[in-house]
Amino acid sequence: MNSPNPSRTPADAVLTLELRAAIDAQRGGDPQGAERRFARLLERHPDHPLVVHYAGLNLHLLGRREEGLALLRRSTELAPAEAGFWRNLAGALHETSRTDECARALARALALEPGHPPTLVQLARLELERGRWPEAAELFRRLAASPLAPAERAQCLVGRALALSAMSLHDEALASLTQALALAPRDPAIRLQLGEAALSAGDHEKARTAFAEAARLAPEDEPPRTGLAAILIEEGRFEEARRNLHEVTTRHPEAFRPRALLLTIDDGGEETDLEAQRAWARRDDLPWTDDPHASTFLLALGGACERRGHDEEAFADYTRGNRLRYRPERYNAAGEARYMRDCLLAADEAFRRRHTPEPFTPPPFTPVYIVGMPRSGTSLMEQMLAAHPLVAAGGEMSAFHALLLRELALPHLGELPARLAGLNPEELEPLRTKTYGLLERTAAGRPFVTDKMPGNYLYLGLLRTLAPHLRILHMRRDARDTCLSCYTTAFRYGHEFSYDLTALGQHYRAYQHVVAYWREHLPPSLFLDVDYEELVSRPEPTLKRILDFLGLPWDPRLLEFHRLERPVRTASVYQVRQPLNRRSVERWRRFAPWLGPLEEALGLRYPLPPPFTLPPETRP
Repeated sequence: MNSPNPSRTPADAVLTLELRAAIDAQRGGDPQGAERRFARLLERHPDHPLVVHYAGLNLHLLGRREEGLALLRRSTELAPAEAGFWRNLAGALHETSRTDECARALARALALEPGHPPTLVQLARLELERGRWPEAAELFRRLAASPLAPAERAQCLVGRALALSAMSLHDEALASLTQALALAPRDPAIRLQLGEAALSAGDHEKARTAFAEAARLAPEDEPPRTGLAAILIEEGRFEEARRNLHEVTTRHPEAFRPRALLLTIDDGGEETDLEAQRAWARRDDLPWTDDPHASTFLLALGGACERRGHDEEAFADYTRGNRLRYRPERYNAAGEARYMRDCLLAADEAFRRRHTPEPFTPPPFTPVYIVGMPRSGTSLMEQMLAAHPLVAAGGEMSAFHALLLRELALPHLGELPARLAGLNPEELEPLRTKTYGLLERTAAGRPFVTDKMPGNYLYLGLLRTLAPHLRILHMRRDARDTCLSCYTTAFRYGHEFSYDLTALGQHYRAYQHVVAYWREHLPPSLFLDVDYEELVSRPEPTLKRILDFLGLPWDPRLLEFHRLERPVRTASVYQVRQPLNRRSVERWRRFAPWLGPLEEALGLRYPLPPPFTLPPETRP
């Protein structure tokens, strides 16, 4: 906590001495003794800012948090110009999970002391915790550029990297961590974060080196060894990963993440002692609310139960895991619908006509954008196409989003619609050129290159303008199956809508509305719907239809996609290594008794109004 020093100080020596004695008792580890002193002081000086403030801090330390908060709030009313009071109030609010009020308190402190580094750090960490990634990244960037000590600057660069990774800007995150490492080369935590960022970016060699170096610097730590096992999983080396993870869990039996990874690659056999894992999950002495991997473990445990037919227990684990993750303030359905509407209006037909080059000379490759909801089959579709000798698989190309931010000078993608509305055709050319460069490097001489970032469905108007010859494969899947799969998946970052059944239904309906617009407004020669159920039930005729749409010859290797040796960096890493099966078709029926909130939000139980509307000339 801060030590405020308001201009209003005790007026007499007795009060000064008594207040000092109470504060000394508090700081000396005797909050009960301090409480008795503060109670006497409050009786005589109920409106003295320092008395009220420190008495509030002491009650907070005693665990009487609501009483403490009441006094801390009152102290800011008595001395509203004291920045330290606002900072301490923010800290107490944070500890009681009042994050919005905490942010407002920090804003008041910054208004009183603009640029105050400790307050900026406090706010940046809060924004990171709230999932406000762009705001957190910008705050940490400002702090890293300020005259802090090298170790503090390094931590700000790490914080910025975490925010950038959450936005899938992996290359920028790696660059930030590389700068942090130059400031603190022997910090194993930075090496660990570098390994995680490199893993997310698909650079396995850099990830291996970083994890190995972190393990050398901190030989007793669990995370680097778990990180090395995660690389093996992405590479499809499951048996080797299992052996490594069993070693890690033996040495670190209390760790959530290695247990979660073991359960993730559990195939329903006897390798996993499910009863032992369930018994472990019932322990109440574990840091369930403090460890970000606790929810991942519970979701993986639910998956293992489901594979053995224990559906009720599975859904209980899924729900418990999602409750640990869900933060209502991080997902605003109405705000998201407004953003989607603005994206459609900003890249409408007039925009596309104004910015599409005439005549257009296509580059020597065709970009294929595989879009849809998460868990709709985008990874499976790309893995199948990657088996074709004329197709280069780009994975989820977050580098394109980084290009958007950089070339259009955007603080975050939330500003994209407004920026597009005022864009000159000349301003789009550098973005087009660099987008082609990115795709060409990925294509590596092949005539087709895929980008399977599912959320690109929102930016199809811009993508069509940048590359008029593109092809779009829209993966669609039963709404309940798609949403259930999201609900039961431990995403690395973002996807805040996926941790609550109502939020999932709201998001899905908004997504459907966007895709309906593009289906009507893009040429049929560029847009193809692919049903997941058809793909897994009748793979050969479905794939032939897809290849005909793309203009590619048939190749039987597409049916052997699971044998393809390439890193897969999505939540589907295990599934796309298996032969095709229909186990996930109509999976929702197993959990129908618990899906009421989802079905209501999807509009399956009674009609709902559209999530947003468009002007008549652009309405889908």
